[in-house]
Amino acid sequence: MWPFSSTIASWKSWIYFLTSKSNTLAKFKIFHSMLKRQTSQKLLQLQSDRGGKFLSQEFNNYLITHGIIRELTIARTSQQNGVIKRKNWTMLNKLRFMLNGGRIPTFLWVEAVQTMVKLINYTPTRTNPHTTPEEMFTGLKFDLSRIRVFGCIAHIHQGGNDKLASRSTVGAYLGTDVESKAYRVWVPSMHQMTSISIASPQQCSPNSSSHFTDPTPNRP
Repeated sequence: MWPFSSTIASWKSWIYFLTSKSNTLAKFKIFHSMLKRQTSQKLLQLQSDRGGKFLSQEFNNYLITHGIIRELTIARTSQQNGVIKRKNWTMLNKLRFMLNGGRIPTFLWVEAVQTMVKLINYTPTRTNPHTTPEEMFTGLKFDLSRIRVFGCIAHIHQGGNDKLASRSTVGAYLGTDVESKAYRVWVPSMHQMTSISIASPQQCSPNSSSHFTDPTPNRP
C-alpha cells in the first residue's frame, strides 16, 4: 500500500492510500469531486506516468467525459514528472525521520504520512516563500499554535468518579484528525488510536518521546 498524491497550481498536496491499484480511479473521483466543491477552478489536465492504474479504459472514459486532458510521461523518463517524483522521495525520507526520530511504531506510518502532508502544505516553498500552499488554496492562514512535535507525549483527559485515580492517560501525539479539530493520539496501553482533546501536549523534541514497540511491522 502506497499513496497516490496530487498537486495543482497552488502546490498544495493531497494523499490517497490505495489498497490496490484497481482503486486508483475511485480515489481520483474523490479528489476531482473535492476540487469542484472547494474551488471555482476546473481540472483541465492530468499528468501521470504510464502505470497501468492510470491507463484503464474506465479511467480514460472518465477523463473524456469530464474534458480532462491526459499527459503521459515518456517511459523511463522520470524528469517529465519531476515534481511528483521529487515530492514522493522527499516524503519517503521525511517519513523515515518521523518514525525513527519519534520512535513511533512503523505500523503507524499512515498517520505519519497524513501529518507530513499537512506540514508540507503549511510550509512556504521556494516558488512562493512568503505564503504556503494551504493559504494559496484556501485564502486562509492556518493556526500554527495547534502544531505539536510528531510523536511527543500527550496526556489525555480521563473521566470517572474516582478522585484518587489518574486524570490523564499517556499517549503519542500523531497529528490532527482529518475530519475534525481533534488530536490524533496513539495510546499503547489500550492498543488503540483515539481522537480527543488533549490535556497537555508537551512541546518536546522527538528525542524525548517515549519509545513504543512495534507489534505488527507493516512498512510502506
